[in-house]
Amino acid sequence: MIWQGAFIDASKHWSARGAGFQGPQGDNVLTLPNGPSFARLAAESTSWPDRSQKPAGEAFRGYRLDPQGRPTFLYDLGAAPCRVEDFFEPVPSKETPSFRRRLTVTATGAEPPRDLWFRAAVADTIEPATNRGWFAVDGEWTLKLEADAAPVIRRSAGKVELLLPVPLQGNKTKIVQEIVW
Repeated sequence: MIWQGAFIDASKHWSARGAGFQGPQGDNVLTLPNGPSFARLAAESTSWPDRSQKPAGEAFRGYRLDPQGRPTFLYDLGAAPCRVEDFFEPVPSKETPSFRRRLTVTATGAEPPRDLWFRAAVADTIEPATNRGWFAVDGEWTLKLEADAAPVIRRSAGKVELLLPVPLQGNKTKIVQEIVW
C-alpha cells in the first residue's frame, strides 16, 4: 500500500497483544498487487504464480540507508538466481504527487535467466495513456515504466496485468516505476 499524508497510529500495537491490521492514517490509499513482483514465466501467456509461501532460495537481505535515511531493500529471487535492490522515494509536487520505485536486478548465477518478468500492475483496466510511456490503471491512477524492454498488457484470471520482461544484458538491468495517484 502507498498513500498520501500521515503514516500510522501504532498505539494499537503498544497495548495488549498488538494483534490486528493497522491501516494508514493518510488518505488516497492505493493498494498494489499482492504476490511476488518478479516471476519466471515459460511464455508471455503463462499465469502469474499465486504464491502464499516463500519459494526456495528467496531471501530478504536487509537494507541500506541513503544520506537522507531512505532505505534500499535488498533481496534474492528464489527461482531466478538474481539479487534485487529496491528503492522507493516520494516525488513531491504541488499538482501531482507521485512515488518512484527504482529496481536494480543483477543475475548471480552462471547464466542469467531469460524468462524473468516484473509485474507492475493488476487491475480491471489498464490502457496506454496519452503521455508516452504512461498507463492509465482503472481510470484512477497512472503508471510509467522505464526499462530496456517494452511492457505487455494482458488478460489473466479475470484481470488485466501490466508485465515487463526483464532482459539481463551484462547480468544487470534497471527498472524505474513511477506512480501518480
